[in-house]
Amino acid sequence: MANDILTSGRISALAVELLYRSIVLPRTVSTVRPDEYNGPNGGTVTVRIRKTRTAQTQTTPGAALNVVDLDEDSVTVSLAHVYDALNLTDEELTYKLEDFASQVLEPQVGAVAIAAENALAGVINGLTAEQSFAATASADDTQDVLLSARAALTDASVPMSDRFLVVSSSIANRLYKVPDFVRADARGDGASSAIRDAIIGRVYGFTVVETPAIDQGEAAAYHRSALAFVNKVPPATPGQVNSAVATRDGIGVRTLRQYNPSNLSEQSVIHTYMGAGLVDGARVVKLGTAAAA
Repeated sequence: MANDILTSGRISALAVELLYRSIVLPRTVSTVRPDEYNGPNGGTVTVRIRKTRTAQTQTTPGAALNVVDLDEDSVTVSLAHVYDALNLTDEELTYKLEDFASQVLEPQVGAVAIAAENALAGVINGLTAEQSFAATASADDTQDVLLSARAALTDASVPMSDRFLVVSSSIANRLYKVPDFVRADARGDGASSAIRDAIIGRVYGFTVVETPAIDQGEAAAYHRSALAFVNKVPPATPGQVNSAVATRDGIGVRTLRQYNPSNLSEQSVIHTYMGAGLVDGARVVKLGTAAAA
């Protein structure tokens, strides 16, 4: 009976639920939802980007229409095989599901979630800062930089909705001094999803998310469409290996329970393929902090 609660399907469903709650950054960008992945480690995915079209005006009644063909750009995102594997002793296999979830599954999912955050944070951290906060923090300086970033996005015809401001802890501390910053914990809406828990507030049309994955002293203001997160899940493996796949809102993992003959134990593996890339640099403004004089 103890092993019955450890069926791969139930573990997989619980794993993706935990992963969904843990991942924050990828949920602020466009998520590519391809079919199950069968490609090699280090493969790539091509993300199609629609170009903005311009409406034409027929100045003369009856004149021939100017027909413009559909045109798209594309961005290539590299994928990495992300996994966490551990051996399970006979004692661990007798845990109840609640204990298995907290003592085995949660640490494994946490490792995969951190890898997902780092994949996207690496893209953001690699951008060159276009604007900088002053070395000495002040509410006026923070406000001026954020308003300038907001104007830059608006001038680039970026939609007003789905704008995010991802910040490191030091920038978050600056925001709390800005009078117009609306703290999430003061709203009292009772929301408890992972993305809501990571939101520290709103300011100037931005939903503000704090994460340690962003380099200290830096931030990024962007529209959801500026970056892409790709998650391709391997298919369930038939045969003797007990495996299952679970996905939710484009986020998914495959779980494996298999026998490890090297040390006569069972093995728990959680893995997936994931990657991130910059889609449109005009839709993101990287913010840094000036060096002290």
